[in-house]
Amino acid sequence: MPLTFPGRGTEPSAGYALAIGGTSLAAINQETPMSIAGRRVLVVEDDYLTALTTIDFLESIGCEVVGPAARVPAALELARTAALDAAVLDINIADTMIWPVADELLRRGVPYLFLSAYSEQYILPARFASALCLSKPLEKGRLAHQLGAMWAVATPATD
Repeated sequence: MPLTFPGRGTEPSAGYALAIGGTSLAAINQETPMSIAGRRVLVVEDDYLTALTTIDFLESIGCEVVGPAARVPAALELARTAALDAAVLDINIADTMIWPVADELLRRGVPYLFLSAYSEQYILPARFASALCLSKPLEKGRLAHQLGAMWAVATPATD
């Protein structure tokens, strides 16, 4: 199913770019197996500009952003209580590793991916070895594709 936009079907709302990170929306639509519009995505990022870029992109493709959380305690509270379809997690939040948040999302069955400047092979604990890890700077086309792929194989959590 192609990307859909609130009230506009597969056409972006006024002001949205027709290409994301060099990838056309048509190409993303062909590669994304289910609708992204309306999905609730937790964003955990302590860098203001990176958080803003991630939020802007997620909203531009129709996602509802939860957060952003810039500290692990706030992120953990959202991971425990918010209705979520996915999460985008920076690995290091204000010098604190994101692992408790990822553990909670894993416990709840909420798919997530890591977004980090770190090399995943040197930083991810074994329990997260199968998690997706996208490098910074954010490649919007890859993020859209990975979110679509996660939702194709996961049932969104409802608790």
